[in-house]
Amino acid sequence: MEERTGMLSDDSEGLVLVVDDDPTIRVLMRKTLEQEGFSVEVEEGGSAALKTLGAAESRPPDIVLLDALMPGVDGFVVLKEMRKLRAFAHTPVVMVTALDDTESVQRAYAEGVTDFLTKPIHWANLGNHVKHLLRANRAIEELSRSRSLFHSILRDIPIFVCRWDPDGTIRFVNEAYCRYIGKPAEEFIGRSFISLVPEEEREKIIAHIFSLDPEHPLATLENCISGRDGEIRCQRWTIRVLFNEEGHPTGYQSIGEDITEQKKSAEKLLLAREVFENSDELIVVTDLNTNIIEVNPAFLRVTGYDRDEIIGRGMGLLKLESNDHRFHETHAELLRKEGRWQGEIRGKCKNGETFTCLMTINALSGDQGGSPRFVSLSTDITRLKSVEAQLRHLAFFDPLTTLPNRDLLHDRLQQTIYEARRDQSLFALFFIDLDNFRDINDTLGHSIGDLVLTEAARRLKEHTRDSDTLARMGGDEFVVVTRNIAAAERASAVAGGMLNDLSEPFLVEGRKIYLTLSIGIAMYPPDGGNTDELLKRAETAMYHAKSQGKGRYMFFSEEMNLCAQKRLALQSDLRQALERDEFLLHYQPKIRLDTGEVTGVEALLRWHRPETGLVRPSSFIPLAEETGLIVPMGTKIVHMACAQIKSWEAEGLPVLPVAVNFSAVQLREDSLASVVETTLREIGLPPHSLELEITESAIIQNAAKAVSILQSMKAMGIKVTMDDFGTGYSSLSYLKRFPISSLKIDRSFIGELLTDGGDAVIVRAIIAMAHHLRLNVVAEGVERGDQLEFLRQEGCDEAQGYYIAMPMPAEEFGRWFRERTSTPA
Repeated sequence: MEERTGMLSDDSEGLVLVVDDDPTIRVLMRKTLEQEGFSVEVEEGGSAALKTLGAAESRPPDIVLLDALMPGVDGFVVLKEMRKLRAFAHTPVVMVTALDDTESVQRAYAEGVTDFLTKPIHWANLGNHVKHLLRANRAIEELSRSRSLFHSILRDIPIFVCRWDPDGTIRFVNEAYCRYIGKPAEEFIGRSFISLVPEEEREKIIAHIFSLDPEHPLATLENCISGRDGEIRCQRWTIRVLFNEEGHPTGYQSIGEDITEQKKSAEKLLLAREVFENSDELIVVTDLNTNIIEVNPAFLRVTGYDRDEIIGRGMGLLKLESNDHRFHETHAELLRKEGRWQGEIRGKCKNGETFTCLMTINALSGDQGGSPRFVSLSTDITRLKSVEAQLRHLAFFDPLTTLPNRDLLHDRLQQTIYEARRDQSLFALFFIDLDNFRDINDTLGHSIGDLVLTEAARRLKEHTRDSDTLARMGGDEFVVVTRNIAAAERASAVAGGMLNDLSEPFLVEGRKIYLTLSIGIAMYPPDGGNTDELLKRAETAMYHAKSQGKGRYMFFSEEMNLCAQKRLALQSDLRQALERDEFLLHYQPKIRLDTGEVTGVEALLRWHRPETGLVRPSSFIPLAEETGLIVPMGTKIVHMACAQIKSWEAEGLPVLPVAVNFSAVQLREDSLASVVETTLREIGLPPHSLELEITESAIIQNAAKAVSILQSMKAMGIKVTMDDFGTGYSSLSYLKRFPISSLKIDRSFIGELLTDGGDAVIVRAIIAMAHHLRLNVVAEGVERGDQLEFLRQEGCDEAQGYYIAMPMPAEEFGRWFRERTSTPA
């Protein structure tokens, strides 16, 4: 470059490169342009210009004035090579030429010329011409850069951009949307924008877009689509309609974003707020100094404060304390170490009442270095604690008498054993049962029975010290544990006092009720070293006291233990006997005294024990009644008796009524009548073929229920006989109420009938009374002919006993009956 003006100044209009082989034109151009504020560099020919341009790529000229015709390398070649260089691809080039042929102009434009300057040059306009070209070029470059930046932004912006024509044809979608959908832009361009809208929402969205006008060109819409992973994704689109001056749409542009996470976050925030507002948990947010920042309605409801009264106040307002009375110290230390504290706390409400909560405090770190917060969630357990105390009382105390129950007794008894072992002392355990208490419940009702139990507990309590334990085991059973008994004589005195005190009448709702006790006593350590042994042996002694006549106390002995073991073994054998069908029936006939005719038989239960043979009923019937086994046994007896009647009928014997004995326990069963009815129906017998024998005492124990059951039996056609009449303790007026057909005189009046005038008078009175009440009379236990004759003369209707026939198995009875009916009387 032959001439330079130096460095380009900051206020220069630009750098101009002049290439011309005419030195005069080069000088004039340089002078003229410098006067206009340009920096100018000049070259005398094409070759020099190419060298200069190749070396000036780092600082290219802003514009080149290039002579078209030059020796060697002309302007057209320079222009062509210049455009190959990246730095000069867009540099404006003005071709200075005297040529005016069309071919040269076309060639120049083909090589990339920007404009022409014809010779001779109009020097006054040269500066303005160059300035104009530079400004135009700079404007184009700025526009190009803006367009490039715009397209770059559209391409890289994380939001979705889509543009479409008025007819709906998509012209552009950006990279963000393509990545979001998982398809290239080519699959969208040329398609209708409707394809981007979920089918079920198209009609609504199209109507909304087409309702836009120049005054309201924007619309915001939300829709949901199924994402690439099948998850439902939510989008929000802002759509702008572009209008021309006439108000017609020229295009549409939509900008969108995925708002799925925003939606989820909003839903979570809404849910959190709902939980906060509606939770029954007490929620408090505090700062580092435990000043209250926020509370929920549950907190206000429990503490009684208004929100304005508590926001900004310290938690100390509630006077909180934990079980160790160091709430603030312990929770602050744990929060500092672990960021969490949990425990039971008590606090004061606004009105001074105490509330109890299970509290959990969590430390929350402040966002972006903000101050930490503490959130406490508390469950109000005030009522729960009250209920817990009640449940604890119910778990360990009898609700009726408020005495310790069986569970608490075991705990206290174990503690007493521990202390007695440590101190090497004695103590006594009294197992107490109220005699015949069931009769009170059955005759007077359970409400009266409960009052009697409560009063009995109160009287027993008077015989215990504060260090002793009185507990109710259940039902009518109590246990007293008396500590530090010096000797058995002291235990005897305590038991005697209990017997005397409870023998006094109980006045309950105007009634005088009399009770007796049976007490079993076990001593520690002689009678047992643990709770189970002591309770078991005291209970054994109690049952022994009952067997000796009740209303007394007895100390445990090993002999009693053996009896108890035998009793337990017998009970087990009874259950097995029922399962193995070891029970059988013997039958004792009844006859009419005026004709000698056999009128029926009584079924008598026998137990054929494989080890010992036949067992007397008196050995197992009482135990069966106590254990309740008499109920399934009774059902089996009825079935056996009815089946035997049917069998005799098949053998040609007449259908003789069979009498079956029922106990008081069976009369407590509401299903008794239906069981008998079902058995008769299944076997196919008429009701009159079965008779029921009930003792007087069994009926009296629960008269109302007994009358109801027996009336049901009578309504079916089953006859009822009152057995062992004369030995009971009921009023004779009951006879008018009971639906009975016969009275059976107890055998105790028959044995001395002819030698004891009193027995004879009683028998005559029973016969007369029964006939007056139109009842049939049966005498049992007839063992001599003179007894039979006396009864016949006094008008007794029927008799049974060894004199007539012994109880016998069913087969033997069949033979006996045939022989008797075939032999003339």
